[in-house]
Amino acid sequence: MKTCFCNRSPVALLVVCSVLVAPLSLPLLAEEGAAPGNTRPTLAGLEPSQIPEEFRGMAAPQTTVADFYYGGRFVTSAMVTYTPDTITLTDPRALLERIGTISHLDKVEAALSGRIFSNPGQVCWRADDTRCGRLNPEVAGVIFDASRFRGDIFIAEPYLQVQTLNQSKYLPDSSSSLGLIQGLSAVTSGVTASDDDQSSYSLFGNTLLGWQENHLVANWDYNQDSRFQIDTFYLERDARGLQMGAGYLDYSGMMTPEFSRSQQVFGVKLGSSMNSRLDVADVNSTPIRIFTTGRRRVEVFRDNRLIYAGSVDAGSQEIDTGSFPQGSYQVTIRIYDGPVLEQEITRFFTKSVRLPPSDEIIWYLEGGEMTERNQDTLPENIGEWLLKGGAAGRVTDNSSIELRSSATREQQVVEAEYFHQGDEWDIAITGMAGSDRARGLALETAFSVGPVYLSYYHQRLWNDEFRPDQNTEEDAPVTLLEESYENRSLSASMEFLGGSLSGSYSYNRQMTDNSSSDDADTIYSLSWSRNVGRFNDFDLDLEMDYSESDEDKNATLGVTLRRNARNWDVNIRGENRWEDSREQDVASDFGYALDSRWYRDDILNGTGELGMRYEDLARDQKILGGNVKYEHARFLAEFTADHISPTGEQSNQESYINYNGRIDTSFAVNGQGAGLGGGNRADSALMVAIDGSPSAQFDVLVNGSAVGIAKGNSKTVVPLSPYGIYRVGIRPRGNEFYRYDQGERNITLYPGNVEVVDFSAAEEVVLLGKLVDGQGGALVNAAIQSEVGFVRTDRFGIFQVNLPPSDKYFQVKLADGQSCGAEIPESYQKRGGVGMVGVLECRQGAARE
Repeated sequence: MKTCFCNRSPVALLVVCSVLVAPLSLPLLAEEGAAPGNTRPTLAGLEPSQIPEEFRGMAAPQTTVADFYYGGRFVTSAMVTYTPDTITLTDPRALLERIGTISHLDKVEAALSGRIFSNPGQVCWRADDTRCGRLNPEVAGVIFDASRFRGDIFIAEPYLQVQTLNQSKYLPDSSSSLGLIQGLSAVTSGVTASDDDQSSYSLFGNTLLGWQENHLVANWDYNQDSRFQIDTFYLERDARGLQMGAGYLDYSGMMTPEFSRSQQVFGVKLGSSMNSRLDVADVNSTPIRIFTTGRRRVEVFRDNRLIYAGSVDAGSQEIDTGSFPQGSYQVTIRIYDGPVLEQEITRFFTKSVRLPPSDEIIWYLEGGEMTERNQDTLPENIGEWLLKGGAAGRVTDNSSIELRSSATREQQVVEAEYFHQGDEWDIAITGMAGSDRARGLALETAFSVGPVYLSYYHQRLWNDEFRPDQNTEEDAPVTLLEESYENRSLSASMEFLGGSLSGSYSYNRQMTDNSSSDDADTIYSLSWSRNVGRFNDFDLDLEMDYSESDEDKNATLGVTLRRNARNWDVNIRGENRWEDSREQDVASDFGYALDSRWYRDDILNGTGELGMRYEDLARDQKILGGNVKYEHARFLAEFTADHISPTGEQSNQESYINYNGRIDTSFAVNGQGAGLGGGNRADSALMVAIDGSPSAQFDVLVNGSAVGIAKGNSKTVVPLSPYGIYRVGIRPRGNEFYRYDQGERNITLYPGNVEVVDFSAAEEVVLLGKLVDGQGGALVNAAIQSEVGFVRTDRFGIFQVNLPPSDKYFQVKLADGQSCGAEIPESYQKRGGVGMVGVLECRQGAARE
């Protein structure tokens, strides 16, 4: 077992020095200018004769077990002898043989043999310090951190083998046994008023039953308007770039059409998959931008199901579509002013993948009987068959052509797309031809012109034969295309006057009966912001924004004071807003906001955000609102509420509250246990089992980053995205010392997989003291038995040993071969896991209690 005697904080000898040596201003550091060849023990540059006798042992050689790393990866633990500026490896060859990529092992071993300079000046005391932790030796060298018992090995390039990267383009096969992952998400939105209470809510569930590369998927929901309903229910296998499935399918997830809507079918699918490949393509989605003249509540529906709820400020706002499902479909956006539905907007939304792999043609086929949702538990078959297919391949290293088609008995649609990705620009052009002379054209591009970044999107559909009421006819054919429409959007951003300047333009028009005189939405916006002052932990930001939609105009001037501390951020914002709308004269209002965010998980055992705001609106309204977000290891919760109070001429009207919120959680089960997985739900999970140290907390490290918190003697579920390869390890939290398994585990996750990773941990205390015989004489070079071997006292009898906290006794082997035992006091001074036990008498013949 790989073990470590440290935690993530440098506390051991650092604490010792602060306790014993701080009064004399003698920190345990090597002299910064010490030459590499200097092996004479020093303490802060002092000669041994200058050091008080009771502290000279701190500069004398000490022997312990340390952990060694190469390239940031753990290699092994090894016995070392060290002073403040030197280190001696007991068996350097055994250590180097575990690295395995050394071309001249003998020369590297010679460079690390004997007493070598430990480079204490290169030890990093802060995680964000980039001026340390580096070494460029002629052959090899070590940076040894005595406070954490850690050594980092550095080897010059000529003495290393050339490594060839042989990376498979597919994910490895899974060895996961049967597992269940259940995700739950509840979304609510509404208004409270005595005369007109309104509310909307949806409960979403995502059930995955997975084993190896196979999984059974069920997506279901429940809301106030219908009973329990299953949306999709299918069996799927996705491995080595090939996907196949059967059941109630929603969409293929590949080569999503730009114009024809995604249709749910009861059928089968077969084709290429980007999921199980390591060369994954990018995901792109259509931007959705709205305009409001005040703070509003926004709801987004797909097929009458609430998929997004939130509150937005006045002006031009872009909705975060990151949580929207992939596919092509219509969304309905409802904007509420209190209980009043102010706007209802329909948008066509797409989310798809782009550049395919360079070494093959990707393709897919999907067919079956079309279904629709009704009041039944399962979708209803409507008697119409649908066949879809597509193929895509690269024409150059950075461009591709994609063909897509969809067909029913009455209607056919064919699309062709060309995509090119340049160094600083990309462009996608899509053409469509369909039955009844339907046609479409789409252009999407993003590029930089000097300091200006631009993106443009234009989509136009001509579908003259579409009739708005044709879907209400009982025998009308199912249509693949919407009525004619045109969407355009342009955005630009650049640095300007020391700040950031951005602007956008959005145009959306729905056309009926080949007429262009119907309603169109046009939105313009321009904003500029910059930091205008910085002092201590505070920043002062200035923000200006202007938005216009038809005859409605909105301008905002805001000032934000930010304080960024290590574990808590606070923002105080004041703003003044000017409005000019069709319904009122020019007016202005002002508002204040206070937002904060905490990062320390020891506050309510989680992290989160708190916010408050006040606005005095020009339309005789005052708003007092707030929001809270709380992320726990077991769930994620968000809630926002605004209390609107009419004033002035409207003071006789009733006050009301707008609110929206959500809560997410999940749990995972397999044959070895179960556990809650937190709010960051994913379709696969890691279950971390730690044996020992029930009161301890550990960071769960995935690919080197902390993604969750695990506790000793328990199983903790950490949701992770499927179709990924992960390195998993743990790291103790707090100031205590642990002997824990520091090895990393490699796992591969597919949908529904629940992989269990086992670690062991045991708390230890570092004891520092002086060992003497019955006459008070120092016991020199005595070996003290510990959990992993022996440590020795120095010439003054001073020792440092790691033992379990429950131990009250330790065994000592004297230099003449005899043995004795020392009892650990019942109470002693302890800081950061380091215990100062003072002078201990080692008595021969003493027995362990």
